[in-house]
Amino acid sequence: PEARKELLAALQLDPSHPEAQLRLGEIEYRANDDEAAAARFRAILAAHPADSEAAYDLAKVCVRRDQYPEARDLLMKAVAQNPDDIRFHYLLSQVYRRLQDEQRSSREAAEYARLKAEQDYQHRYIRHSHLYVE
Repeated sequence: PEARKELLAALQLDPSHPEAQLRLGEIEYRANDDEAAAARFRAILAAHPADSEAAYDLAKVCVRRDQYPEARDLLMKAVAQNPDDIRFHYLLSQVYRRLQDEQRSSREAAEYARLKAEQDYQHRYIRHSHLYVE
């Protein structure tokens, strides 16, 4: 409730602020207010078509509503904008599975696994790098 109030106050100062709109949409999504969340994410994408976070968040709403073709299109756009975000590949894999496209689902699952392994390696390296600094 407090975050929502702060975001609404921020939007009073700048109604088009994309980050505040995105965070408010995420709150609405978590509250199962799919109509409000979808409208907010669509408005962000109308003003900022390359916003991969808004595309991803709108795709999550579409998945929850069983609107898989639209979710696929949004996620393909998000992946094109940000190909290293593992969340996009994971959800796209799930969407392809729902669309009964096992080949593409497997390809996205493999890309997710590759990126996840790379990310895990980087985190381990960073976590242990202090052992080698003198």
